[in-house]
Amino acid sequence: MGQAVRGMLAISTWIAGFGQANLVVPAFGPAAVALLAGALLVATLSVSRLRWLALLPALSGVALAAAPTRHDVFIDREGAGAAVRGAVGRLAILGKPPNFVLEQWLKADGDGRRPDQVAAGEGGHCDRLGCTMRAADGRSIALATDKRAFHEDCARADILISRRDAPPGCAAALIVDRKFLAEHGAVTIRLDPAGPVLATVRKPGPPSPWRAASAVKPPDNPAAAVDLPSGFAAWAKKPGEEPEPPADDAPVEPLQ
Repeated sequence: MGQAVRGMLAISTWIAGFGQANLVVPAFGPAAVALLAGALLVATLSVSRLRWLALLPALSGVALAAAPTRHDVFIDREGAGAAVRGAVGRLAILGKPPNFVLEQWLKADGDGRRPDQVAAGEGGHCDRLGCTMRAADGRSIALATDKRAFHEDCARADILISRRDAPPGCAAALIVDRKFLAEHGAVTIRLDPAGPVLATVRKPGPPSPWRAASAVKPPDNPAAAVDLPSGFAAWAKKPGEEPEPPADDAPVEPLQ
């Protein structure tokens, strides 16, 4: 048994040394996985020419897998960092997402780079208050790490990300702050022309029996929320309401 295992490991090491032996592909969608699994079952369980019917779901599954739905923004559940698809089509990081989380984002996107090969602030601008970056479609995305950054980021950013609570009246079109992350968990965003489409770990509605209910309550005034194309609510600016000034007396430094 030991010799067989050593032989198998030696063969796998030899094959791994080939060029393009490891090919990272984008994550398959559930439809592609279901079709490929169905094709495998038909091909292995059938004992007649019916096994050729496996070609239909197999080809359909390969077609769907070859054109996966890719997300343009990945946000970790703590709001400490994000990955944004830049103008060159590859993900760049904002803030400091955990290395393990960043590695999973890269694999899901079909990116073979290691986390240490993705430079912080690639395609963006950072200072001690936060980071800003332009997405591939030109939308402005801001990561606010200090509350003094809200005054400017709320006025300029299309998507605002923060592990803090955004102030009332923040004018950003989509706000992913502490309250939103505590309620919905990690977030991925697809930037469609009609508007951002969100996918979250925790779905709206009653929590699963095995998951503790969130301690964050929805806003007291539902009329102040605006439904996004994805069906999630954002903290929207009321008509005629101006953003609140920063709580600190220190001047707000603009993001470079």
